[in-house]
Amino acid sequence: MRLLAVRDHSEGELRRKLTARVDPAFDAVDIDAALAYCHEHGWLDDARFALRYLQGRSRKGYGAQRIVAELRQKGLSRSVIPSVLLECEIDWFALAQQVATRKFGDVPPIDWKEKAKQQRYLLTRGFSHDEIQDIYTNFSH
Repeated sequence: MRLLAVRDHSEGELRRKLTARVDPAFDAVDIDAALAYCHEHGWLDDARFALRYLQGRSRKGYGAQRIVAELRQKGLSRSVIPSVLLECEIDWFALAQQVATRKFGDVPPIDWKEKAKQQRYLLTRGFSHDEIQDIYTNFSH
């Protein structure tokens, strides 16, 4: 209960934390019972967790590819992630433009080295090649 009071967790993340506990140690039966109890009461919902996580990370300027990778690391099933991406209604192209403008300003890069630097930055933030290329082909936004 204490773990869920701080923030939402995915089932996989919560299972991993409970399994890692040493003092007191929990066995698999106890963990399954606790997770079932949390599901019954609506305290544990992978779709809700994924949507909140996606919204929070996108507000911090991260793209869909990076957020999806992070959600997979947190133990979300591959079936939950696509539905959450469709539900979120985030314009990833506009977000990539905002992140690029905030980091590098409104002036397009003049030389290829600067353009490559900006593209690498946006790639590490999790934006797709299409989203990045859209910034430079339509820089007059």
